Amino acid sequence: MLEIHVVRKDNRHLYERYFDPYFRLRHDIYVKQRKWMDLDRPDGREIDQFDTEDAVYLFCLDNGQLIGAMRALPTLLPTLMSDIFGLVAAAVRALRLESSSARFTAAYRRHVGSRRAGRL
Repeated sequence: MLEIHVVRKDNRHLYERYFDPYFRLRHDIYVKQRKWMDLDRPDGREIDQFDTEDAVYLFCLDNGQLIGAMRALPTLLPTLMSDIFGLVAAAVRALRLESSSARFTAAYRRHVGSRRAGRL
């Protein structure tokens, strides 16, 4: 059963076991798939300066396994959009949260894709 869990600084300790798979998922997507080699790290995890206690994560779990996630940041603080992609910062400033990193595992995407193909 799919569940979405909101992870904040006050409950993060309950979700610590999901952060390593989450950071590895980000590495798979941004480094291996998109070839953003500046983000490559020897430990195979993609972690940046915005992974702070102020970040709010949404973890999508399927029977206790992380299959997707996203990070949201309060826009009153530095964000990926304001600090790295500053050209779009003006549009982002009006928002309360900035999300720039939603992703699902390749296995889950294949599973959903096969189900969609079966419905056509």
